[in-house]
Amino acid sequence: MGVIKDLVFPARCPMCGEPIGFEKRLLIYEGRPSWGSYIHKECFEKLPFVNEDYCEKCGTKVVHGVRLCTACETGGRVFDRGRSLFLYEDPVREALLHLKYSSKKEYGDFFAFAASTVLKDWIHVINPDCIIPVPVHKERYRERGYNQAEVIARGISERTGIPVRTDVLIRQKNTKAQKELSAIERKVNLLKAFEIKNALQNKETVLLIDDIFTTGTTSEACSWTLKTKGGAGKVFVLCMCTGKDAKLLEKH
Repeated sequence: MGVIKDLVFPARCPMCGEPIGFEKRLLIYEGRPSWGSYIHKECFEKLPFVNEDYCEKCGTKVVHGVRLCTACETGGRVFDRGRSLFLYEDPVREALLHLKYSSKKEYGDFFAFAASTVLKDWIHVINPDCIIPVPVHKERYRERGYNQAEVIARGISERTGIPVRTDVLIRQKNTKAQKELSAIERKVNLLKAFEIKNALQNKETVLLIDDIFTTGTTSEACSWTLKTKGGAGKVFVLCMCTGKDAKLLEKH
């Protein structure tokens, strides 16, 4: 069915929007997917990977030689550790916006492949019992038709065998978009936004999936809820994009 769909509706590169050659997509169905199956070579070369010089706690891009970002250095984190794939810059930023707001659900498969490939060893080391996507409120889900974090989470699950749990953490409060708010407003905005539907057992280790890590407020709120109410033992955060530390921004 997937092969036919690719023939009738050619998959497109999430960075430029142009079709991917079918011969490259065919590798997916043969069990030999490659970067070229999802993205054009020239677009791949423009990807702003977070390869090194990231905060050891949250994964934010930091100044070379610095272990912790400004936020992690001045205050603790509820989650145990976080990593991100890319800097929140174009063309990745544009691709995420299309995934989130323009019904480009298929772009989620690229991010799932990228996360499973680039952070394969990290995921193996933390050895999560389950994957939990940051949930969206049911009203926002109805508007979009899907939760972009869940799309990515299911793609990672297919490639790693780690089960996805969407029956644990729920969003009971339809909050304003975080990007429109200040740091203090973000914390207030997410106060009591998340709740537990079904608690985890045996202090399970959770891999929390989200699209963008900025201040970390959403990750903090979800992790706090999972640990204090949901029975999670450890929570690791994996985001598709992250920003730059304040000290790094000062240099640019």
